[in-house]
Amino acid sequence: MSNYLKMEKKQMLLTLRKLGWSFRRIERETGIRRETIAKYVQDEQAKAAKVPTGSEDVIRPNCSLVSRSQAVPYRLQIEDGLKQGLTYQRIYQDLCNEHAYPGSYDSVKRYAKKLHVRCAETCVRIETAPGEEAQVDFGKSQAPTLDPATGTYKIPWIFKMTLSFSRHSYEEAVWKQDIETFIRCHERAFASFGGVPQIVRLDNLKAGVTRACQYDPEINKVYAAYARHAGFTPLACKPGKPEHKGKVERGIGYTKNNALKDTRFEGLEQFNAYLRHWNETVARLRIHGTTKQ
Repeated sequence: MSNYLKMEKKQMLLTLRKLGWSFRRIERETGIRRETIAKYVQDEQAKAAKVPTGSEDVIRPNCSLVSRSQAVPYRLQIEDGLKQGLTYQRIYQDLCNEHAYPGSYDSVKRYAKKLHVRCAETCVRIETAPGEEAQVDFGKSQAPTLDPATGTYKIPWIFKMTLSFSRHSYEEAVWKQDIETFIRCHERAFASFGGVPQIVRLDNLKAGVTRACQYDPEINKVYAAYARHAGFTPLACKPGKPEHKGKVERGIGYTKNNALKDTRFEGLEQFNAYLRHWNETVARLRIHGTTKQ
């Protein structure tokens, strides 16, 4: 793909990097090449470093990490390799193959050793930290519910948002999957949780993604604007990869099998009151099969 990224895509990868995601993980999740990611991250860091001379906010580098080594400009890539647990030799090979590194293996090794202690102390790999990610999706509820507009019983949708770390969830029965409903459900879910996660992972439903793509999905502009307002980064799953949001997928199945079998409601208000009660008295109190908490 092109090395030029739209502003929304650029902000997304910078946010993911600030969350501690490695270049490899960002590439795997977004399809953006590591070289492109490194370029934008380095450009952003260069901008941040341009502070007035004499400013009290200047952070002085650790003297032990300052070097004239040819490896210095590749610090981001070396740190990324250390986080991945790569050997110095592998880091050197990647620099040569992916960045045409002109220096020697020894220069990389010496510089990497200086960085290694610091990385080992501060770069603990946590797949999903508390507050980092939520997953969202819609699923058919299987519970007949009275639709006052038609006077007939229909099967509504269930909106579900699951916090990836704790597995706490929010459920809401709705008639539509349009963008307004989608955003309103987000607002009520965030209110229920008492906060907003840093990332919301979603499937390629039209309310969130206007163009699904393996490498460059296009987020719905209204949803993207809401995400900026609310303070989270939307991350679309790759087409045909529902396992990328497996927590909410399994959560929808759990809701159907545990809460909704053999149920019938006289309207959405009754349905959602039942879901809130079930969530508070059953779902949030259970010992989760995976986390054992």
